[in-house]
Amino acid sequence: MPITLKEHLKNMFKLIKTITEMREPSISDLVKATNLNRSHVYTLLGVLEELGLVERQKVRGLPPKTIVVLTDKGKKLYLCLKDGSLIEDL
Repeated sequence: MPITLKEHLKNMFKLIKTITEMREPSISDLVKATNLNRSHVYTLLGVLEELGLVERQKVRGLPPKTIVVLTDKGKKLYLCLKDGSLIEDL
């Protein structure tokens, strides 16, 4: 069964909220914290990146990893939506 637009938006805002709460999570951290499958997280992050709401940043180390951070635009959106009321109205 295909995902609805409402579910897709809720999942995007779940990611934004989780990124805010975890502060620089890796993609694996996001998969675990949101209980979304990895490919769905990658798809949603791609959309959020295209909208200018998040950035992926490479971190050197062993092993190297990619973290996700909110842009200023993403932080502003989170502040507007953090009570969840707008999402519930969809």
